[in-house]
Amino acid sequence: MKRQISIIFILFLPIILALTRPSLVRGAEEFSTAYFVTYDFTNKDGTLVDFRIRITNLTNRAYINEYTLNLATGAPEEVKAYDPSGPLGLILNKTNTGTQVKTNFKDKIVGKDAFRDWHITYIDHRVGQKNGLIWNITIPKFSQEQNVSAYTVRLDIPEDFGPEIFSSPNAAKIEKESGKKIYYFEGEELKNSGALLNFGRFQLFKFNLKYHLKNPNLLPSNVNITLPPSIRGEQEIYIKNIDPAPANIQVDNDGNYLAAYRLTDKREKIVTVEGYARVTHPKRDLDASGKMTEIPKPLAKVYTTSQPYWETDDEQIKDIVEKVVKSGQSVSQTARALFNYTTATLKYNKGRINSDLTRYGAKKALQNKEDAVCMEFADLLTTLLRAAGIPAQVLEGYAFTEDETVRPVVGDVLHSWVRYYDPRIGWVSVDPTWTSTSGLDYFGRLDTNHLVFAIKGSSSIHPFPAGAYKISPTQTGDINVILEKEDVDFPKEKIEMGVDLSSSSFFSFLSPKIKLILTNKGGVSAFDGVLKVASDQALPETSEVKVGPLPPFSQREIPLSLKTSLWKTSADLSLRTVLSYTNFDGEFKEVEWGQSVKLPTNIAGPIALGILVALFPLAYWFLLNHSSGRKK
Repeated sequence: MKRQISIIFILFLPIILALTRPSLVRGAEEFSTAYFVTYDFTNKDGTLVDFRIRITNLTNRAYINEYTLNLATGAPEEVKAYDPSGPLGLILNKTNTGTQVKTNFKDKIVGKDAFRDWHITYIDHRVGQKNGLIWNITIPKFSQEQNVSAYTVRLDIPEDFGPEIFSSPNAAKIEKESGKKIYYFEGEELKNSGALLNFGRFQLFKFNLKYHLKNPNLLPSNVNITLPPSIRGEQEIYIKNIDPAPANIQVDNDGNYLAAYRLTDKREKIVTVEGYARVTHPKRDLDASGKMTEIPKPLAKVYTTSQPYWETDDEQIKDIVEKVVKSGQSVSQTARALFNYTTATLKYNKGRINSDLTRYGAKKALQNKEDAVCMEFADLLTTLLRAAGIPAQVLEGYAFTEDETVRPVVGDVLHSWVRYYDPRIGWVSVDPTWTSTSGLDYFGRLDTNHLVFAIKGSSSIHPFPAGAYKISPTQTGDINVILEKEDVDFPKEKIEMGVDLSSSSFFSFLSPKIKLILTNKGGVSAFDGVLKVASDQALPETSEVKVGPLPPFSQREIPLSLKTSLWKTSADLSLRTVLSYTNFDGEFKEVEWGQSVKLPTNIAGPIALGILVALFPLAYWFLLNHSSGRKK
């Protein structure tokens, strides 16, 4: 009777394990399965995968003598199976989705709580791949249908993979052995979403961007384009070339790099920007989050206001915040609750992606929950955060993905995600879209696949990112980004100083003025600039000036009012200036200049004296006659 039951089980209830989605079909309540899976990335010939499997009978009615394994890879290598009795026979068949591996057992394991231990091993080249400078490790997830009693994954990571940049979920335990790190993952989160890890120092992107500009007016007009900005701790930008060169590059309050151009009447201009981006993301300790009352009021005033697409005053938005946010939560706990609401409420619709994609905004996104793309996820979360009193911005840029079905991008490779401000942590980047589509956790941790082109915060509309400067709406190919396989030497900051005397004039004789001009001729940014000025002969009214960040190819003008004598006709001004700043890595640097500047001849004093001398007789005559008239 038991043999008959086992045959029925074999025919109708095969145990199927897939590389990307292992699952048991109906009837799995007869058995439970425990998995301990090792992925050995130290193996030089490819990742050695070892499934240690224990199948336990939950009843006395059946046993298993056949196991079918479906691999979602067309070329598993060196596939082997064995149990305590020795090697097991295998039959491999190619399928439309990969490779089917069938195993037959030699004996019968019968009885409730009886179990079978066995292994299957193979070489896989898919789970661990180096993309650019980063090692990406993808561990598959289990289907909800399986009766899995335990699922533990061990990763053996060589130390030469580099430091961990990203891990979702967090490892349950990390150990170190000679030459490698060992990660252990387990639990429901692993079964439901799998795991994704990145190792390396940073990802290196090479970009070539085109901006199509056209002046529709008869008169000349000024226009700004948005360059990829350097963001401390996240992405360092090296601008190798801009053609044609801009008049200047300024940094706005949100941290965008705006290159200024002047367009003549009805002319078209194409600006090409070439460079590199090193992208990394620091691990955030969200347990160190600050209190809502610690958020700086000036920051909240700018980044919690209502904007088009961010309707914080809408009653439905207010109701959601009131229901989701709990009293006493930290900033990051509040942000997490709103993040979870967004990812659970909206559903990604890839069918909306086209050249005429319309932005909904938060309110309309809630009315079309099944019809969202990344813009709706970003706008809704930003709106909820702002309505809760947390400063928030939308980030737009390039997103690299190997699988658009779980990590989608929009349009001309543009993607949108969010960052919020925590008073004890700083700006924290999150991606609600990719969490919703992949099941992985992108809250407070980003991989190296996000490259920011523009930051929207003070405005929900401006500035426009690269890729949005088009003369024709169907125009494509303006964004070209590739992964570099070898590191590139970034140049050092190259800052020069000049003096502009044009502001000194006849009318400024009471307070002569000059301009100090700082120019960054290097391709990378300098940060936290402070200029100190001293002189032996004339002291500026302000001896220390904050100049802020200096993007590549930018200029900063520092006007100085000099204390000098009205009667001094000429002078050699001896200036000693020191610029202190930090580079992207936070290293403190100083540049010192010493120069003698010949001020223009000041004839105001002598002319004024001559006028007084000439007017003295006239004044004497007037006083004398006025005095005589009164005596009469």
